[in-house]
Amino acid sequence: MNINITTCLEDKIYSLAKENKIGWAEALTFGIKFLIADKEGVDYPENNLNKKIARLSALVAELSAYKEKEAPVDPVKEAEEVLGEVAI
Repeated sequence: MNINITTCLEDKIYSLAKENKIGWAEALTFGIKFLIADKEGVDYPENNLNKKIARLSALVAELSAYKEKEAPVDPVKEAEEVLGEVAI
């Protein structure tokens, strides 16, 4: 069942939606679902922002694992080891 409603919004928002070819019903439906999910803390509607956050989180985890794996190099100690192996 569909319900017709009358709403008012800023002309800037209307223009942005029109420029980006975003339908009013689509935007309103998504917004309501998103606000309900935000209030409850679960089941956010499918959106690109969540995908980007998940990708960035994976990259941060990968970088953290790499940093933990790599021990800091002490250049003096490394030079001593190399020079100690060289017989003069």
